[in-house]
Amino acid sequence: MPAFPRFAIQGLRKKILFCSVIYTLAALLIVSTVSTWPLLRSMRHFEETNLLHAVQTRTLAVEEYLNRIKEITLQIGSRSQLRRALDHYAQQRWSLDRLREFCDLRMGEARQASSTVRGLIRLSTDGHTVAQNGLYPTADRNPEIFSHLSRPAAAIYLVDPFVLQGELVLAVVNPIFSFEGAPIGQDIVFFSTAKLQRILWDKSGMGKTGESFLGKTPKNQAVLFFPGRKGEEETYNQDIQSPVLTTAFALSTAGKTGVSRIDPSPNGKGLVVAYAPIGGTAWGLVLTMDDREFMAPLRARIASLAASVLLLTALGAFGMGAILRPMTGRVLVYTRELDNLNQELQQEVKERQTAENNLRRSENQWEQTFEAITDAVAIVDSSGQILKMNRAASSLVRELGSAYPGNDAHDLLFDSRHFRDDCSLEQLLREKEPRCCERTSPSNERFFHVALYPLIDHANEVWGGVYVTHEITERKKMEWAKDEMISAVSHEMRTPLTAILGFVEFMLDNEVDREQQIDFLRTVLQETERLNELISNFLDLQRLQAEIGQYQFAVVEICPLLEQAVGQFRMTSQKHILQIECSEGLPLAKADARRILQVIKNLVSNAVKYSPEGGEIVCAARQEGGMLLISVRDQGMGIALAERERIFEQFYRIDDSEKRIPGGIGLGLALVREVVRAHGGRVWLESEVGAGSTFYFSLPIAADEQVDSEPT
Repeated sequence: MPAFPRFAIQGLRKKILFCSVIYTLAALLIVSTVSTWPLLRSMRHFEETNLLHAVQTRTLAVEEYLNRIKEITLQIGSRSQLRRALDHYAQQRWSLDRLREFCDLRMGEARQASSTVRGLIRLSTDGHTVAQNGLYPTADRNPEIFSHLSRPAAAIYLVDPFVLQGELVLAVVNPIFSFEGAPIGQDIVFFSTAKLQRILWDKSGMGKTGESFLGKTPKNQAVLFFPGRKGEEETYNQDIQSPVLTTAFALSTAGKTGVSRIDPSPNGKGLVVAYAPIGGTAWGLVLTMDDREFMAPLRARIASLAASVLLLTALGAFGMGAILRPMTGRVLVYTRELDNLNQELQQEVKERQTAENNLRRSENQWEQTFEAITDAVAIVDSSGQILKMNRAASSLVRELGSAYPGNDAHDLLFDSRHFRDDCSLEQLLREKEPRCCERTSPSNERFFHVALYPLIDHANEVWGGVYVTHEITERKKMEWAKDEMISAVSHEMRTPLTAILGFVEFMLDNEVDREQQIDFLRTVLQETERLNELISNFLDLQRLQAEIGQYQFAVVEICPLLEQAVGQFRMTSQKHILQIECSEGLPLAKADARRILQVIKNLVSNAVKYSPEGGEIVCAARQEGGMLLISVRDQGMGIALAERERIFEQFYRIDDSEKRIPGGIGLGLALVREVVRAHGGRVWLESEVGAGSTFYFSLPIAADEQVDSEPT
């Protein structure tokens, strides 16, 4: 075999080396491209995920704000006093003027409870404006807006933003129902959109060219609610001419969420658009970013990778292969890390949303419980400064402040610096034990039980206290009434007992003739009957009020009861002429004969007592509609107008000391009222001072024909 020349072998080796380098370079480029392509795709996916997270985060913030204003609207509409007043008007128990006067101040307080509320209107079911406050449309200035908002609603709903007096506002319409579930009106609350603008103008995660837009797409024409960039002219509800935004809003309002890249325009600028729907509305949120800024991180990474490829090519095929393998491995690891990071980010968003919802729910529950407490509750710090009061405490402070001007209601209820009693905050800070006491208003007309409980931190130090104030005025009045009752009963029992004892002792110690003895015994009998009547009335009234006494209802005739009652007084009262007027064919009554006889006796007894000069006393009965009307008329002193409403109260007595008329303890007419009410009737009087009085009471007519006129 012939030998190859040396130069031929060297040329062949150069060709082989050159070809090897070319083939190796081509293979290296192919391998580099195939290896880096998943990296580039994953990095682009990561950037799109960041933009999608930005639009979802703003969407959640907008939804949270909308839910918050709905909650505020529900809280305004759920106030029981205002609902009850609106229900009174719906049932025609209140006039429109009274309802407006009642609601005006309270609705103003409701508006001032939140800084986002710009105004509100409350409407009744018949379309009348009950209350209006702050910024609101009217039928004459904004007929179209007012007509649209005042339509009856079956459930709470949100109205698209609109311009009111040069300001963009949101309106929430909330129907109001009575406690029985009937519609009685609706609230329209207007909110500022300033917070929405702040949410959209937040540049977090949007770079320098990012913009946020909030709007909707009615009838294929996108509408932008307000400018998408801070500093632009405040133009509201403008039509969007950009087909890019129109398409994005159409997708978002259709309930879709995603990221799209728009091809570059003739001027070389492209856009990346992210969109998402606003839950519970027909609105959509759109974020846009310049494609060049969006792709800048990718381009930087591509440049870095290209430099690496050139460097590896210069080192040779062998070295490139050796470096490429670990690099490819790092690319795969980076891709997996990006996916894990994306999953962790989504999980963190979900956990944060859950925690925020739980915290918001807990705060709402605590706030509702705190406001629902009927006692006045206030939280103070260690210096006595009030940190928080519930609705009952605020109302009581305003009430006391208006009733006793010049006196600080806060000091009376929740401050101990001016009191050295058992509710001293100084003692609480020193002893760390609950305190309680009683306090009175400046005029001693209202009484309060005040309890003070310590608030202790983790270091077992008292940092403040909770005042719980409960009004006990009614209890005090009941105690006073009880004391007065015991005093009155004791006094009234002592008078007849003194007379009885005096006459009996006189007859035992002295010899008296038969005629004088009979006169003394007649006096003793009268005082005994008076004492018996007093005790019987008192026990009967207590038994009836405690529902211990049993009524024996039967069909009775009224005229025989009148005869029986009047007959007992004809023998004992010589100055009076007692007469009975009963209509013929008078229907029967459904009543307890014994109790009705007691009522008639009490009325006749009062007629005799309060006509000391004598005169005519007429007991009458007649039919009026489905009731029997019984009356007792005298020609006595009469009753002043100021005392007519109170004479049926327990232990109330007319001041008759100047006229020297025998007094009582004020139980007779109270017993009359209780018995008549139990029969389903009512009692009243007509009187003229110096000309006499007429007492009336009514009883239902019975359909039964069996008569029981004898009292048991």
